[in-house]
Amino acid sequence: MGGRRLQHAGKTITTTVVLGLLCFLFLVRPAVSAAETVVVDRASVNVRSGPGNGYKVLTEIPRGTPATVIGRSGDWLRVRFAGGKIGWLAGWLVKPEKSLSSGAAAGSSGSAPASLIVTGDVVNLRDGPGSDYPKTGQVARGTLLTIIGKSGDWYRVRLAGGKLCWIAGWLVKPGEKRSDGNTSRSGSAAVSVAVTGDLVNLRSGPGTDYPRTGQVPRGTLLAVAGQSGDWYRVRLAGGELCWIAGWLVKINAEPVAAPDLTKDVGEPVTSLPEKPAPLEGPEVLTEPEAQGQVPVFSQEPFPVSRGENTGAPVVINWENTGGGTEFIISFCRPVLPKIQRMIDPSLLLVDVSELPSGELPGPLTVGSDLVSSVRVGWLQENPPVARVVLALKTAAENVYWQADVSPDRQALRLRLRPSSTYAVAGKTIVLDPGHGGRETGALGAGGLEEKEFNLAVAHLAAQELRGRGARVWLTRETDEYVDLYARTAKANSLDASAFVSIHANASERSTQQQGTSTYWYAPLSDPVLGLQRTEREFLAQCLQAGLVRNLGRKDLGLYTANFVVLRTAAMPAALIETAFVSNREEEGLLSQEWFRQATAKGIIEGLEAFFSQSQ
Repeated sequence: MGGRRLQHAGKTITTTVVLGLLCFLFLVRPAVSAAETVVVDRASVNVRSGPGNGYKVLTEIPRGTPATVIGRSGDWLRVRFAGGKIGWLAGWLVKPEKSLSSGAAAGSSGSAPASLIVTGDVVNLRDGPGSDYPKTGQVARGTLLTIIGKSGDWYRVRLAGGKLCWIAGWLVKPGEKRSDGNTSRSGSAAVSVAVTGDLVNLRSGPGTDYPRTGQVPRGTLLAVAGQSGDWYRVRLAGGELCWIAGWLVKINAEPVAAPDLTKDVGEPVTSLPEKPAPLEGPEVLTEPEAQGQVPVFSQEPFPVSRGENTGAPVVINWENTGGGTEFIISFCRPVLPKIQRMIDPSLLLVDVSELPSGELPGPLTVGSDLVSSVRVGWLQENPPVARVVLALKTAAENVYWQADVSPDRQALRLRLRPSSTYAVAGKTIVLDPGHGGRETGALGAGGLEEKEFNLAVAHLAAQELRGRGARVWLTRETDEYVDLYARTAKANSLDASAFVSIHANASERSTQQQGTSTYWYAPLSDPVLGLQRTEREFLAQCLQAGLVRNLGRKDLGLYTANFVVLRTAAMPAALIETAFVSNREEEGLLSQEWFRQATAKGIIEGLEAFFSQSQ
């Protein structure tokens, strides 16, 4: 009996000790609040799509990686990484970032400097604390940077414009004061920058909202007098000071003679840009339209005169039309041009094959608020491909463009106008053409495959949305199979503003079933999706209204469904069922071009309505 008591007492003592240790561990865990920055405190940590080990692993990150806390669920933290990607981290695998700027001890001095001075000639800035992280920019010798934190030999710094990044500690030295946005230069020779854009604006301050003071062509060398964020303060040959965007120049580490800008800076550049190559950073992508978009055929005569083509390969006419500009580019024979938008530098490119070699028109100065000049050249000689380059006066995302080809294929009409009036301008939108490859989707009695309709509509909608200034990505560009989880993983990695999955419906019970419906999913029990419930339902409502209005089919309303693409998307998402491929009448409609264009229009109107109310 006494032995039993002793055994029981031993269990009680053990239980008490274990509970005490657990309570102690819980109490000493670092407290993390929203908007705080944390760093990974393990050799390698999984980033998940939701708050729990049962959620999909999005990626794996190493020790020291910083992240900003934007929410929490229990012991899990919803975080945003440098570059904008969002995911969930286990709270017990991270620690609050040590802030050096708040006076935390650093080094042997016992106090940390408020700022750093760059000592290398041209030093890379990176997305994380290591040379294996993506490069996010460069800074010149003497640049002052405000310290935010530290990880090993790397400093987390804030540029004058507010951008956060990392810099190697062995390429900087302690500064004596905080950066105020004006770069302090050392006594060494000034660093210069070379213009990489075709024709780049100079401005009175460090931002596109400052007045334009002039322009400089590609290759111009400018002495650096200061820096603010991503903008350089430069000195012209006459001594004038102005600002230029850092992403339109490259840094030269050696001093150069002051450039002679007394020449006519509007003189045309004779060499044409090569086909756009991928450039660093999300702001300098050509987007998935880099292969070129083929314009639709016009069903109406062009209002702008085509002029008289006397046999020249290309003739260009233009005129300003009610707040925009229209170009008519005529050709000596039938062609099918391809158009692409380039974001950096800001250009519209028109590539035309099937033309005979011959003399092309010279540079054309355009009196437009949107286009500064047009020039034409041969992109390649054999087979001959001509390229028309429209140099835009503003960011490409701020210009809405629409293109169509005349019925005889001998003229292209380009209509441009400001995209600031469009709610989708500047938004990142992912369109998901359902099915693809070996997965055909629904099959109609007449032979229509759903996957083909879905892809055609996605391309039509993408072209129009890009023209309105949106950044649009497709989960598949061709007839290929793409895993459902990979579709939303792509959207999540882009931190998209909206995800729209495009489908045609089918009924196994009745061939008489017809109409349009839209699906959404955001159960209140889900800690992530529940927070988006209002947004997701509103997106579905907007899309359904746009589709019903443009297609004229029966309104079947909204439904909720636990579809993979709706469950795993981290942003507002909806799935549209346009019409029934199993219905003879609607299969016929789904096969027609006008119906596909109307579907694309319905999607666009729905997105416009959604973003106009979500600003």
